Amino acid sequence: MRVESSVCVCRFDRVGCDSCWCRRDLDMDVAYILAVELCQFLPTEVKYYRVVIL
Repeated sequence: MRVESSVCVCRFDRVGCDSCWCRRDLDMDVAYILAVELCQFLPTEVKYYRVVIL
């Protein structure tokens, strides 16, 4: 059984989420959308974070 994962990293500026990018995987589009949505709820003190979808 194979497990696919997508990793996204988001960068923050002074007002919030600046940009997100994902490693190329099967679920990259879904992972990117999820990363952007999660980005809005994180404190701006967090400069980088990763979203891993298993």
